[in-house]
Amino acid sequence: APAHQDNAYAHLRPADACAVWVALDPTGTDNGCMSLARGSHKLGDRPHRKGTEPPFSKELAEPLDESRCPYEPALLAPGDASIHHYLTVHKSGPNRSDHDRRGLVMSYRATGAHADEKAHAEHMAHVANLHDQRAQKS
Repeated sequence: APAHQDNAYAHLRPADACAVWVALDPTGTDNGCMSLARGSHKLGDRPHRKGTEPPFSKELAEPLDESRCPYEPALLAPGDASIHHYLTVHKSGPNRSDHDRRGLVMSYRATGAHADEKAHAEHMAHVANLHDQRAQKS
């Protein structure tokens, strides 16, 4: 997954939400564990550009200054959880191992956080277009 914020997909105003990622398998750098940019949630909503592959149809428009917000790998054992704010920039690398990196993701939002319906509709149209393009190739 390219570097992104979850709110680029959810379009919440305000972005008062978090994601809980529960590991079903051990996670490490060899199998593409998630890496989170420390302190990046304080930067607010960052600009994203459209991606070319679902499910990660958005990515940061500009890379982060890693001297200010270094990426930290989420090294988890099965049953461990990583919790991050929807504005935390995170990414994951390719799985170069011979074992899975499965997880269960749950999202929670504040009662006052509502989706920007126009932004969400535009995003869903982009995702549908990506799926149509993929279907035409096969």
